[in-house]
Amino acid sequence: MRRLDLQWNGDEVQYYDALKVIADQHGIEVPEFVKQIIASRPT
Repeated sequence: MRRLDLQWNGDEVQYYDALKVIADQHGIEVPEFVKQIIASRPT
């Protein structure tokens, strides 16, 4: 198992808020949505 903790500060909070809106629209939590974004990127 691996774990990543992200902290959103100041102006970065807007990025979290945008991710949260999209994740909510898909019915998933933000961490799962971030994992999906990372997994879908070409390596």
